[in-house]
Amino acid sequence: SATAYAQLARLLQLTGQLDEAQAAFDKVRELLPDAPGVQANFVWLAITRGDAETAMRSAQAMPPGKFRDDSLAAAAQIGTDRAAADTALRDYIDKQGEANPSGVAEMYALRSEPGPMFDWLKHALAADDPGAKWPWEDPYFIRYRNDPRFAEYCKQAGIVTPA
Repeated sequence: SATAYAQLARLLQLTGQLDEAQAAFDKVRELLPDAPGVQANFVWLAITRGDAETAMRSAQAMPPGKFRDDSLAAAAQIGTDRAAADTALRDYIDKQGEANPSGVAEMYALRSEPGPMFDWLKHALAADDPGAKWPWEDPYFIRYRNDPRFAEYCKQAGIVTPA
């Protein structure tokens, strides 16, 4: 099941088992070679590895569409060109801010800007964005689990808080 392999890959990615996540994502690609979002998994894995060049190259190779746009914006956030990252973030907010505020929060997490990240997470929660209920399952949000704002956010969201 491609879905089962994708879930396994995300769990492995979340727990830092990146080589194993790569193998699971490879299996997803084998099972669903033409699915539009499959290539985005490899972009996000490169982002998790901190490999901005591979992330950007992989995002640029994707077919046009939302997955490519999101992947390009995310890859830009970990690169060295701050002006390009800022432009990509502004464009992402303009296009996705209302529909996907948790995605904007994720962009700020990638930028290592927890203040705006938590603000956007709260906005996502108020907007009933499904991504707002799963900060424990996001490898970029989880980096802030020791920040007191993470526990506060979890309480507001009605989800398990860090010990």
